[in-house]
Amino acid sequence: MRDHLSEEAFSTLINTVTVTLGITQTQRADELLLILPSAVLRVACQRAGLELSSFIGAVNSRFPRVCVQLTQELRQQLLAYGVYGLEEKDSMGRGKGAGNAYYLQLLDFNRCSVKYQRIIGGWSVGALTDDQSALLVTRVADGLKAQVQLEAAA
Repeated sequence: MRDHLSEEAFSTLINTVTVTLGITQTQRADELLLILPSAVLRVACQRAGLELSSFIGAVNSRFPRVCVQLTQELRQQLLAYGVYGLEEKDSMGRGKGAGNAYYLQLLDFNRCSVKYQRIIGGWSVGALTDDQSALLVTRVADGLKAQVQLEAAA
């Protein structure tokens, strides 16, 4: 049985949430995508006074991209259980970073799993408490609102 992240580790992860709109060309080596259920995104949009459907365009998708920073406890999980480890560079010398090998996915009942980017599989890292789930929705809502305001100002 694999160790789960501690409640404190989940709180730390939630505090590192960043939101961007659309596809980002570069991903930092120390961040992972956080895939959220559409219901969570919908609630976050509602709290920000936005409609989730407004982020999906026919030509250019502005769909929210949520990331978290690679924390020490999560780094230990990837090193202990991940098949890719945390290789700094691939065989061609290109930078890979954890985000090119793994992502996090929030599932039903606030369960969270690490998934592989290139192969099918992953493992559970635990579950968020109800308070953490509410904080995550707030952080995503705040990030969405900030991104929309940046777009409007541009």
